[in-house]
Amino acid sequence: MSSLKEQVARHFEKKLKWSDIKELVREALELSEVDLGNVDEEDPEDICLSADGCSDFEEEIEESMIQEQETFSGQQSERNLVDAVKTIVAQAGGSVKLQVGNLGEFDIVGASQLGGGRPEPKADIELIVAGDADPIGLSMKKENFGFLESWMDAKKFKFMLKSTGLEDNEADIIVAMLLQKIKEIVKLQQSVIQEEKSRFVKIATQANPSYQFPDKIDETILNALLQDEMFSINGRFKNRFRVANVYLKLSDVLEEKYRSFLDLVVGGGSENPKKATGVLVADVPPGIDDIRTLSTILSKTQSVPTVVQKYMDDPNINIKFRLRPITQVRTTYSNSNRTKYKKGVGLYEDTNLGVSWTVHTVR
Repeated sequence: MSSLKEQVARHFEKKLKWSDIKELVREALELSEVDLGNVDEEDPEDICLSADGCSDFEEEIEESMIQEQETFSGQQSERNLVDAVKTIVAQAGGSVKLQVGNLGEFDIVGASQLGGGRPEPKADIELIVAGDADPIGLSMKKENFGFLESWMDAKKFKFMLKSTGLEDNEADIIVAMLLQKIKEIVKLQQSVIQEEKSRFVKIATQANPSYQFPDKIDETILNALLQDEMFSINGRFKNRFRVANVYLKLSDVLEEKYRSFLDLVVGGGSENPKKATGVLVADVPPGIDDIRTLSTILSKTQSVPTVVQKYMDDPNINIKFRLRPITQVRTTYSNSNRTKYKKGVGLYEDTNLGVSWTVHTVR
């Protein structure tokens, strides 16, 4: 590979703009930093603070690996259903009667896919009904779906709590309770967080005396970390320090407000521009052109109250909190961790230890 000086010289020979030269220099400097992306890290300890235990909490999912897949396939399923409705309506001459699960039978004249805006519409598609009737908003979920709200800071979390009907002071109490729990866990984990930081800084500064924590590491520091048993295994990078996630069930915290919270998550709050009328759990294939197949799919639709009651009645189904820590050490080798840390600052950060927390909800 030619040197940076040679590359710049060639650019001058081509008489390119100075902005091109600056971009080349910027890219070259970035090559000296290391971003390991979704790095291999030791599974965190789990601490359960739920009154009835956490044995029914689902196994941790690597969101960064599946989120884009889920989003794409879900949106494709929505498009497939909209196309199917339009096809059947056209075949029927402009309108067709369809049974939309337990919502009832409707004279459908079209469909459209929704999306975008703040807040995001809870309904993913609308079935357009003949006459002056309101459209039917359907929240579409893939088979084996889970409701998930990720990487919330205090402001976003409080907004969700208030949308369930909680007053400002009530939401503040819940947020404060979570923050207190985090502080308790931080104290319990103080030694491991301190050891991770001190060990990392010692290795980094020995490898590169000019290194300033928590700047991103370079290849020299990475190679030094690979020689340490707490940051490597079998010759590859692995952060083996374990900082615990904290688990709480929403029903433990929200009590009588739990139903309102489920209404918000399933159907959308009063501020939502397109609330959901029903929930359809289905993977819709492309190319549907017969009414029988479309009717079978739509028959799976359940009203929002039905879905909410199902969640209320089933002890094995409960939306849960997951409080997740990110240490500053982990931001030095991963841009995604750096982004998560910044979001966590909005919920809770211990600047002395170098750790921040975010709150998630997951079914």
